Amino acid sequence: MEMFFRLIPAVAGLAAAVSLCTFAAGMARASDDARVLFDFADERQSAVWQTVNDNVMGGVSQGGFRITSSRTLMFGGILSLDNNGGFSQIRTRPMLDGLEDFDAIRVRVRGDGRSYWFDLRTTDRLAAGSYRQSFATEAGEWSEIVLPFSKFQFSVFGREVRRAPALRARDIRSLGLTIYDGSDGAFRLEIDRIEAIRQSPENAAGSAPDATETSATDHANGDHGRRVALSVVEGVKADPELSVLAQLLTASGLSEELAGRGSITLLAPGDDAFGAVDGATLEFLGSAAGRDQLRALLLNHVVSGELLLGTEAVRTLGGREVEIAAAGTVKIGDANVQEYRRNPGKWVIVRIDRVLLPAESAIEPASQIERMRSIIELAIRRGVPIFNAGQHEACAAIYEVAIEGLIGQVRDILGEPAHRQVVEAFGRARAIENDAQRAWAYRRILDSVYQLVNEQARRWSAKNSAWQTVGPS
Repeated sequence: MEMFFRLIPAVAGLAAAVSLCTFAAGMARASDDARVLFDFADERQSAVWQTVNDNVMGGVSQGGFRITSSRTLMFGGILSLDNNGGFSQIRTRPMLDGLEDFDAIRVRVRGDGRSYWFDLRTTDRLAAGSYRQSFATEAGEWSEIVLPFSKFQFSVFGREVRRAPALRARDIRSLGLTIYDGSDGAFRLEIDRIEAIRQSPENAAGSAPDATETSATDHANGDHGRRVALSVVEGVKADPELSVLAQLLTASGLSEELAGRGSITLLAPGDDAFGAVDGATLEFLGSAAGRDQLRALLLNHVVSGELLLGTEAVRTLGGREVEIAAAGTVKIGDANVQEYRRNPGKWVIVRIDRVLLPAESAIEPASQIERMRSIIELAIRRGVPIFNAGQHEACAAIYEVAIEGLIGQVRDILGEPAHRQVVEAFGRARAIENDAQRAWAYRRILDSVYQLVNEQARRWSAKNSAWQTVGPS
């Protein structure tokens, strides 16, 4: 079996940087209705691609890419389902821009009869999240495939997020290809060219108004004409399926408090979710006597900052740790995510199908600290030998995925200032072109977070915070 591993550019320094910038700026425009993004005529194009295999999460699949003598991109390897693995991906660094006049991707490929995913990442990037669309291939046959932007679906950890914000062409910064079809064995996909095309002027995804001009309401209802809500409370009141929550926010006195906060996420149980709660309990919570318990319950559904669905867990303002999982559907705690709405820089409303009732005691944060330590230790344990073997970009990819998984937890455990510092350092590191230097920059971030987490663990003492039973006494 011929294996495909990416070519590490031999030329470094200013000359390579200039060449890469020249390529990125000079992507050919075949016509007003098509722009060639990649044709692989120049081997320097390999410098903008990177490989991410399931070994970053413990799997053993092997995959990579190379530019062939025929000036095509060959993506191939061996997929393994061992250790809960089963994916291989190649993707570009964030360097695309100016696609607002186009409404589809056209790719010419020769496959092996297996199905693949085409991935698009945007400026509004959520950890482990991308917009994707699948396509089938015919073994040994060249085919030209058109993938409309309107059919790309947002996913996290390979799981579709229902009613996530639609893809906007103007925000696309990176593209990639993934194999994740649930089957073991060799795979091979040859790519001749990738283009952005315009099928019809009125369909360009980039021509849709910005989120600040359109409603961040239920996409399934097709209601895109209402003014976007300025505060999270207005966002709740604008959704007819959150009427009970809107009333409880008012009764608790939290409406003004939440409206005056900075960026927040509201885990919003729908009316059906509250309908499953005992009627006497709801009546008590809505009374003056139950106000304190109502506030505690509602704060159990509020998270500081904009929720990244790719994180493993978040801590609510009520003090409860809530796990996020993607197993068939995206779940927050025991609740399924039904809708994701976002007003960038202000709020996220995640409608869920259950009320997150308080636990009998606050979850000891040591469990989350231990998970953060494990992520860092696993990344370093896998990254160091790969780096020492000369595979610097593969090591950088492992560290990058680990940092993405940590970012949301940094806010919960270490606070907003530390979170801001990590995000800024991550942004600077991702901009480094040299693979070895980028890997070292990521490693310094991981080492810093590891130290801060250990210091925080020493400061925290084990204690339980008892919750009162929700309901009339």
